[in-house]
Amino acid sequence: GIIISTSTGSTAYNTAAGGPLIHPLLPAFLLTPICVLSLSARPILFPSSAVITISLEPGKKECKSYIAIDGNIHIPFVVGEKVEISLSQDFYNSIILDKSFKDWYCCLESVMGWNQRKAQKPLSKD
Repeated sequence: GIIISTSTGSTAYNTAAGGPLIHPLLPAFLLTPICVLSLSARPILFPSSAVITISLEPGKKECKSYIAIDGNIHIPFVVGEKVEISLSQDFYNSIILDKSFKDWYCCLESVMGWNQRKAQKPLSKD
C-alpha cells in the first residue's frame, strides 16, 4: 500500500511507515510506500502543483483493493479504475497560533525525545 499525505495531514501514518517529517508551511505532498521489503521503494516528495495518478495493473493476481481516506472511508478500487490526487487550490480557514509554526522543531524535539539522554541504571556490584 501507499500513504499520500500533506505537510499537515496524515503525518503520523506517514512517519510510522518510514516517511520524512514535512514542515507545515511547505506547499508539498508526499507518497510513502507502506512496509516495503525493497530498498528501491522510497518516499517521494512532490510539489504542490503535481498530480499523481494511481491505477491497478491489469493481468496481475486479482485481490481486493480499497482506498482508505483518513483511515475511515473505504472505497473499493478495481482494475481499470484510476485515482488522481492533487492538492486543492482552495484553503480552509483555521486558527493557528503563530508560535506553533516558529516552534515546530522544538515541539518535535520534545515529542520525539531528541537530544534527551535517558537515565541509566547504576552498575550492580554483583
